[in-house]
Amino acid sequence: MIQNIISLCETGSCRSNNQDAVFVAKIERAGLFAVADGMGGHYKGELASQTAVSLLAKWWKEIQGCIVSMTFEDVVAALEKKVRDINRDIYQMYYELKQFGGTTLCLLLIHKDTYAVINVGDSRLYQCQGWTCRLMTTDDVWKNLQGSSSEGGLTQALGAQESLAVHVFTGMIKKKTYFFLCSDGIYKYCEEQYLFSKLRCLMWRKGTLVAGEIRKRVYKNGARDNLSMIFVRVDAEKD
Repeated sequence: MIQNIISLCETGSCRSNNQDAVFVAKIERAGLFAVADGMGGHYKGELASQTAVSLLAKWWKEIQGCIVSMTFEDVVAALEKKVRDINRDIYQMYYELKQFGGTTLCLLLIHKDTYAVINVGDSRLYQCQGWTCRLMTTDDVWKNLQGSSSEGGLTQALGAQESLAVHVFTGMIKKKTYFFLCSDGIYKYCEEQYLFSKLRCLMWRKGTLVAGEIRKRVYKNGARDNLSMIFVRVDAEKD
């Protein structure tokens, strides 16, 4: 069961506008959470991120009434299809504007005692169970391509191309689990060792305090990008 949700989406110290967008929605025994980060340096990244979140919200409104009665596999397939549809919609929008742009998208779907993670780009999701914290998403950046010596730079983003390679990861929730979604404006200005230490604190500290400390660290390190994060606590359902 989804027990607690904390979300934050801010412009940061150096940007004049916020190209990030977040989405948080839940009903009993199901939820959908998303972080989208519009591509900087291109045409109106906020247009892509806000469009992605708006279309996800519309999809959730349509499916939430029957989602619990659906099989997990069917829900994940429907969500993956929606992500691909959103990609085509955003691509077509920029094509008609004769511009280039796009957005990252990191999604967490909770369905009873199961979860799915879908991501495109370099927004991230971390999972924390007890002392064990791990990064569950793969950044779509040049340095992660086999044989590439380039650093940084997205290899794909939602809406930037007609075809899309979507990363999908699924699993079971067997005990209390914390999920942490964030844009690169968080993890690039918050050392991984510090971030993991704070996520482990969720075992005994309130999520609002942990989120506040991470935010404070990002601003201390300059907050030169927009910053977004979502904490979700999920407990395994009782038999």
